[in-house]
Amino acid sequence: MGNIGGKSSSSSTIASVTNPDNSPIIFAFWTPFLLLHLGGPDTITAYSIEDNEMWLRHLIGFLFELLSASVIFFCSFKDNPMMPATVLMFVVGIIKYGERTYSLYSGSINGFRESILGPPDPGQNYAKFMTEFDSREQAGLDVEIVISGADSEAKRALADLEEAKAARVLWNTNMSLEQQAFNFFLIFRRLFVDLILNYEENSISHAYFLERENLSYSPTTAFLVIGVELNFIYDMVYTKAPVTYRKAGCVLRFIASACLISSLLIFIHHDKGGFTHIDIAITYALLLGG
Repeated sequence: MGNIGGKSSSSSTIASVTNPDNSPIIFAFWTPFLLLHLGGPDTITAYSIEDNEMWLRHLIGFLFELLSASVIFFCSFKDNPMMPATVLMFVVGIIKYGERTYSLYSGSINGFRESILGPPDPGQNYAKFMTEFDSREQAGLDVEIVISGADSEAKRALADLEEAKAARVLWNTNMSLEQQAFNFFLIFRRLFVDLILNYEENSISHAYFLERENLSYSPTTAFLVIGVELNFIYDMVYTKAPVTYRKAGCVLRFIASACLISSLLIFIHHDKGGFTHIDIAITYALLLGG
């Protein structure tokens, strides 16, 4: 219903902008706000996983809305003193709408899977070998891996063994609950898209839940970590976290904020003699609410 309401409001907005009785300058300036507000808030982009699977439909809608807004923009291009501010707001609108579209794709099954795919897993035989090696080592037996020749798989097995040992050390250090949850989130998010855990990832889980040396880690603490981990999963699937947590997303946010502030300053110093008080109030509300 939220998407339907957004589309309906956008259609009515375009219709009102094209009304010949309205001021072409002020309504051309309002047009980019259509894209900005259709981008939605950061806290929610989808109401269910099925909404994310419709990211392609949302992309087509984005292109249609952009085309409609561009028509209004170019129709008022001539003799428009507010053109610089309008261009800046178009940049903001495109970024905000693009963020939502990308977040929907990232929250879809295929998008989520592609974002976390790592190197191929060596298989069950390798996992059995490493499990047996760990068991003998923990039993106090003298165990050693001998690499014959230049076998790359054997070298990789030895390197992975060192990583598994390092994982145990990692989870025995004093980390905050949020740090622990985020580390587990990076590991177990693959289970939500039908991917399996490799040996190192299983070792990390066992090291935390079964081999904890710190007795202050109670079962309640483990459940709290899992709860925070699920919150991270929620953010990745239903919010704009896939954009805001990345360096490129931070850069785009900075550009959008700078353009919005610049547009506000331009409007403040612009001669508003040809605008009604209602139009001025609406414009300030749109700029401050952006």
